[in-house]
Amino acid sequence: MYEERRGTPFRLCFLPTQMQVGVEKYGYSPEKLLNNYRSSFLRNAYGSKKVYLPLNYGTHWYLAVVLTESKQVHLVDSAPMTDRNGNRMKVVGRMMAFLHDLFEKLYYELEKMNEAPNIRNFQLIIPDKVPIQENG
Repeated sequence: MYEERRGTPFRLCFLPTQMQVGVEKYGYSPEKLLNNYRSSFLRNAYGSKKVYLPLNYGTHWYLAVVLTESKQVHLVDSAPMTDRNGNRMKVVGRMMAFLHDLFEKLYYELEKMNEAPNIRNFQLIIPDKVPIQENG
């Protein structure tokens, strides 16, 4: 908040954990999410350098960190499972496509369409050195 008061735009955006559920289970559109979250979670989305999006597959949570300047998506998973990675990657793909559409709408409303990040084409990176959680 301090940076906002000084006139420098906020550079982080934290999206709600229920966003993926709304999109995948209830078919929320970008318009619906903008209406629901414009004044809360999405108020700092424009110009964000990092966007944090919690993802869920079954009972497992993991995190996508979208880096808009370097055009990368880092997938942080403390319990990777090779037999389920394919399904988790499908969730990531669907949510990145949705996030792309959401940001396009947001930037269009702000009349900044030419500045919208093309999230669909960002490089997916799975960091090597994520601490692994123990089962149990």
